[in-house]
Amino acid sequence: MNTYAALLNVEKGRREVDLNDANRCTIEGLVPVEQLNKLDVTQIPWANVRIGFNDAKKSRVAKDIRTSLYLKDGAFANKHKGIRIIADSATLSDGKLIINFGGQSKIGNFNSNIRGVGDGGTTIRVTCEALKDVEDPFVQGDAKQYVRVFVYCGDYEKDETAALVESWNKGENVTEADMLNYKKEFRDLEILVEKTPFGTILPKSGVRKFPEVSFFSGDPGSYDVTDLIQFVGLFAMDDARQAYNGTGSCLSFFQHEQTRFQKMLPLMFDIIWLYESIVSELPSLYNGEGKNGTGLGRFAATRPVMSGSKKSTDLPFTGRKVPFTPNKAWTFPMLAAFRGALDTESTNPQWLVNPLELFRAIGAKVYTEVLLGAIDNKSDAFNIGRDSSVYKAAEEMVGRAAEKANRKGLYAVAGR
Repeated sequence: MNTYAALLNVEKGRREVDLNDANRCTIEGLVPVEQLNKLDVTQIPWANVRIGFNDAKKSRVAKDIRTSLYLKDGAFANKHKGIRIIADSATLSDGKLIINFGGQSKIGNFNSNIRGVGDGGTTIRVTCEALKDVEDPFVQGDAKQYVRVFVYCGDYEKDETAALVESWNKGENVTEADMLNYKKEFRDLEILVEKTPFGTILPKSGVRKFPEVSFFSGDPGSYDVTDLIQFVGLFAMDDARQAYNGTGSCLSFFQHEQTRFQKMLPLMFDIIWLYESIVSELPSLYNGEGKNGTGLGRFAATRPVMSGSKKSTDLPFTGRKVPFTPNKAWTFPMLAAFRGALDTESTNPQWLVNPLELFRAIGAKVYTEVLLGAIDNKSDAFNIGRDSSVYKAAEEMVGRAAEKANRKGLYAVAGR
């Protein structure tokens, strides 16, 4: 097993010891952007599989980063949140930062990447591409460009690394100022959640009110507005995995792809009801499948991998409660699988069959497919939600079942 390290020049560097754990510390400082090529090499592990997920030349975030670089105004570090790294250890001395990533058993295998670059991969890739295009384009005089680098050092376990990467790449990364930029776009969502919920799979007696939604920091709410956008994005975006990978990408889609988002929006209540139903009903469905010898065992046996927490969770829309904390790493591939139940031939998105009834019929088998995909790819809760093959296999399974059910007239949607 090899050990990997990186050496960076740093200005205004500082080291802070974790008040709760003397064996952990954080080092941060300003690094000249041209040094980021030291992090874009195969020897440096990546703890965030979004690296390379977006085209470094086409995404909106990439364009924003590139524009900031070429402004040459010396303000790049203030405009972008920087690079976040998890390492075994690091030393800061005389303007030199040495980062030790420890041993990696297999570079490129995200199953083993509990050290590495956890956030800022697009910044690294865009900067390195720009450096290839123009010789030293960002290093002139007083306008020299820097990027802020944070290194988290210590004995982080895999689940802790997963939690950190999740927080960096989801809602916690979206500042209040960012949210205010979306205030106008949020209005349609505010109007929708104030209405009496409607949909194909809601109880016939109706649900009188959707749970309270928090639209800005400090607002009360059972759901956050970013949750709603992420749920709709899971069905509206070309690649469902992208919705799981970050709230930031969902917000960008929400703002810049309003036509596509709005087309899927009428199904929002159905999607969230289906999500809560999957969380609450899957354990018994899967246990029943296990008794028949067609599953992989009991749901509780899979939970340490797929959830890892026994803390009970309220499901506010359906009014149910489960004795564990659902992990989006498996709930999102499960939910996204039912994209296969959409009628792709219709002008506006609608269900080919009732997705809730279809879930109750084949949900245990879909979960088995997700588990088998995780096993085949040596995945776990840390990265199964980012495994495109898992999403694809589960959605194709549901798609085949939905088409077969539709031909037989099963699980019909009212009005079709």
